[in-house]
Amino acid sequence: MKTIAFDYDDTIILEKTGEPVPGMINLLKALKKAGIPIIIITANPNKDNIYSTLVSYGVEPDLVTNNKLPVDIYVCDRTITFDGNVKNLIKKIKNFKSWTNK
Repeated sequence: MKTIAFDYDDTIILEKTGEPVPGMINLLKALKKAGIPIIIITANPNKDNIYSTLVSYGVEPDLVTNNKLPVDIYVCDRTITFDGNVKNLIKKIKNFKSWTNK
């Protein structure tokens, strides 16, 4: 089983509106039903609020933390995948925009 960590702001919940990203709550519920832990890694300091917000949507996270953990997959709105090619990475960094800013 893969260990997956999700960012919170603009990955699960839209920061501007406080509403869930369309489809994300259903995805988290499906993962949880499949026995995959729901781990939230966030820079947001209000971990208790994150936990209670997700519970209010029917998703009980297994962990909400501000610490990066050794997981198999990170799902985040501000992530660039490194494919081993530094030249591609430089281009990706220069052109990066969060999906909410495109």
